[in-house]
Amino acid sequence: MQKGFGFAAIIIAVISFFIPFIGPWLTILTALLAILAYGPGFSFGLAAIIVNFLNIYLSPSIWAMNAMRDMADGHQHTPYIPYTLFAVQIVSLIILIFINIKQNKVKKIEQK
Repeated sequence: MQKGFGFAAIIIAVISFFIPFIGPWLTILTALLAILAYGPGFSFGLAAIIVNFLNIYLSPSIWAMNAMRDMADGHQHTPYIPYTLFAVQIVSLIILIFINIKQNKVKKIEQK
């Protein structure tokens, strides 16, 4: 089941590259799916998070929103959207690694 979540995360991450404005927001959904890809689907989840980092970094719509925030009359009307999305990916990566390490320890204990 975890491989399925990881595979779905990769597919959505790749598709979100080609969807303007909504695509970068799909990275949040992909991060949640990547967290569920622990264990056998760890490599798929990790790959999806890496694709998300590239999507956020290369997305012109995200950086256009950030530029609009900077051009406002000194008022901060919008949050730092790209940095928030990067933070979501970092947190999901940490959670994915932590869950995977914990599951591996449980498997080693059960084998003894």
